[in-house]
Amino acid sequence: MASSGSVDNGISQGPFSLVRNQYQQAFRLLEAFSHSIGMDGIIERSKRVVEMPLEKRFTESAAVLFSVDDNELNIEEIDVEVSQLFEILTQSNEHLQEEMCERLVADRKNGSSYVIFLALIEELKNAYRDLHIQYESDTDRDTMLKYLSRASAIYSRFVLVAAGESEEFDDEFLRDIARSEEYRAKFEEEAISEPVSELSEEEVEKRVLLRGAIIAYQRVSISVSRGAELAQSSRKEFEAALKKNGIEPNYGPSSVEDLRSGPVLSKE
Repeated sequence: MASSGSVDNGISQGPFSLVRNQYQQAFRLLEAFSHSIGMDGIIERSKRVVEMPLEKRFTESAAVLFSVDDNELNIEEIDVEVSQLFEILTQSNEHLQEEMCERLVADRKNGSSYVIFLALIEELKNAYRDLHIQYESDTDRDTMLKYLSRASAIYSRFVLVAAGESEEFDDEFLRDIARSEEYRAKFEEEAISEPVSELSEEEVEKRVLLRGAIIAYQRVSISVSRGAELAQSSRKEFEAALKKNGIEPNYGPSSVEDLRSGPVLSKE
């Protein structure tokens, strides 16, 4: 990948294969659904979204994914379609997150890729949740299109992985995961202390890994040390991140696996 090289990647490795295998049936449903609403060629559309300039990718990509001009988008119809799409993805996403959490406990080689996938899936869920909230709030059309474009940008990344078109986590892929939350903050006019554009490749990678490691810590019984290892951070940094997210660190091992889940210590 384009960053420090510490993230495991490649089409032959476990996490990517897991996503494709888990989504074979779901992806067929997505393609059938896309065809039913006139969205043929979802893979090619997703490629066009990913190739868009950054600002347009997160603010105007809905028109590309749905292949119409912004003025032709029927927001009410789109919400119904997105709700159906979300329903298709939800069950598969939950199952996939659970399986990835189980595997990362034992698979140290691919641990970083698992936590990145956890962050990607969580951001996809958040993007559709926020979109639905905006619709329920009778938000104005322009704002709705921005939230829909944010969801389209993350969804397109996910489609290309599920279809086997995306084979690694390069720097731009990781930045899009981090940008999704940043654009939500922009839409809601919240302060952004460290814009993604000002971060180095290594800093972006670390931010995404930390997000995924926190999700893993919440979903499975791993030690703080193992969480820090997955986040490629110090134990102190990981503890601080947990507390910042309202999570109290669990300092005592709760299982035999937990006792073995910290970093491998040198004998020297």
